[in-house]
Amino acid sequence: MRRRTGGLITTGDGTVVMLAEQRPGADGQWRITARTQAGRQIAEVRFRLCEDCAVGRIQGIWVDELWRREGIGHELLRGAIAVGDGFRWTTTLQSSMGRRFFVATGATEGVELLHGRPLCAHMMGRWGRAWARRAAA
Repeated sequence: MRRRTGGLITTGDGTVVMLAEQRPGADGQWRITARTQAGRQIAEVRFRLCEDCAVGRIQGIWVDELWRREGIGHELLRGAIAVGDGFRWTTTLQSSMGRRFFVATGATEGVELLHGRPLCAHMMGRWGRAWARRAAA
């Protein structure tokens, strides 16, 4: 099931609240933020969805250093995958630690989260599409 509006997600004992929202004016651009009950942002995942091709791309994720190793990054990715349920996914180039995180989280969620080029031309942008046309010629 895909959610098309913002939604609140609480984790654990409710000390962290996550909000999923589509960025206004940005076609297919989403973000999920995690905040403490006091309102301090402690984590975020940015991702893009292409409905036509049923693909998603994780564009960036960060978790405040004090909140790492608490499962928040995993919950953010779980939320992104739920928004693009049934989609194929890629990520941007990551550090070796980031690649291990995406492989482990993808295995837990039953989704491949490999880094590489976007899976469809709609996500490549103007320059990426021009480069792909040139490379194909």
